[in-house]
Amino acid sequence: MASGPGYLISYLSECVDAEVVDLSEEMLCQCGSLNPRVKCHKGDMRNIRLENKYDAVLVHDGIGHIDTVDGINDVCVTASAHLVQGGLFMLSPEFDADEFTKPMIYHVTRKTPFGLLTIIDYINKSSSNTNILQTTTSYILDNEEGTNFDFDSMTLGLFGANVYKTSMEKAGFDVTIDRKPKDSSGETRTVLIGVKK
Repeated sequence: MASGPGYLISYLSECVDAEVVDLSEEMLCQCGSLNPRVKCHKGDMRNIRLENKYDAVLVHDGIGHIDTVDGINDVCVTASAHLVQGGLFMLSPEFDADEFTKPMIYHVTRKTPFGLLTIIDYINKSSSNTNILQTTTSYILDNEEGTNFDFDSMTLGLFGANVYKTSMEKAGFDVTIDRKPKDSSGETRTVLIGVKK
């Protein structure tokens, strides 16, 4: 759920039959182009109901777009509604409130069909709500036409692993929490794995 442009599912789509959900038509188009074997559904991960039941449901950094505990509860209920008994719900928030202690700067540069793209994110807690992250992103595109700059900002939900665990348990999952070592790369260190009862 919350497939975004389909980068994560691209690692899995050749070895599993996958379907994805996203609220954005643009994200679904990008996902479908990158993953032609994947069936795409437009909908909100808090309340979409598809006809099929699945062996697994995965929500990665898209959970950050949910900024209330009620919203997290709804996502967990949606995951449960789509799983067979014994199915796995894997939830991996990009940021964990238990470990987010200071502002972060993330940057990456990649080759794209449009030129060399550099992305710089500045991420910090909101001063008025500790469950909200404020993200400012700079995009720098270098190509034969010159250098172009663009900027974006968004807010994301920030919750601790136990908030997600409680929501998953309320939705009928047995839950374990795993964390990568503190010195490992990347923002995502926490994964919650729920088995539907």
